[in-house]
Amino acid sequence: MNLPVALVIDDDPELRAYIVRRLAPYYETREAGTCSVALDCLEEHVPDVILLDIGLPDTDGATFFHVIRSRPEWANIPILLMTGFSLAMVFPGQLPLRTAYLPKPFTSRSLLLALEGLTEK
Repeated sequence: MNLPVALVIDDDPELRAYIVRRLAPYYETREAGTCSVALDCLEEHVPDVILLDIGLPDTDGATFFHVIRSRPEWANIPILLMTGFSLAMVFPGQLPLRTAYLPKPFTSRSLLLALEGLTEK
């Protein structure tokens, strides 16, 4: 059975490992700790969903979000934004289409429910 592919972008290796473990039954996962590594991953293989931390070391996640959305081949990938910041600080107003927000810290249940809601849209 071919599982959908999730790209997990977070600079915290422990959190990335936690997310990958929780997604393992449902997704094939790829990991990136920086936006530059994530960009390489995206150019290698277009994932079915992206989990994107907002606080990244090389480029902030909000800027990288707009980079993803500006490329036609990636524009429709569902993106789950993960951050400890207030959503209003990151995206004033409504979230763009095919985008959801998951505040940190989160449980595995809330992670899976957020992804389920995002990918069913």
